[in-house]
Amino acid sequence: MGIFIQFASIIAFTGWALYVWVHVEHFGSQSECNNQVKYVLMFVNVRATASWLRGLWIATLVASALGLMIRFGINAYTLFVLRQDEIEETKQAEQGWYIYMSIPQLLCVH
Repeated sequence: MGIFIQFASIIAFTGWALYVWVHVEHFGSQSECNNQVKYVLMFVNVRATASWLRGLWIATLVASALGLMIRFGINAYTLFVLRQDEIEETKQAEQGWYIYMSIPQLLCVH
């Protein structure tokens, strides 16, 4: 369930962030001010609506979402395999325990 929630959260966040960055020039109630928003990167002012910055943010969002989803998928698969191994070990241990317990019960029957 946790992995499903993580996938859903990543998809929702990435979808919203992509929508914002694709429509950054016209996003918000005062979109005429979007050109005035600036980031300071290494002592250089960059407008938030600069196309190269938008492309960089979009590529970073997509790459990080894919990386997280792949990592969650690997973790889910690993947990599934470990769970299956645990179930098999439990079945084998229970079978041995039942056989061990059944012998004394048969010998002590009056």
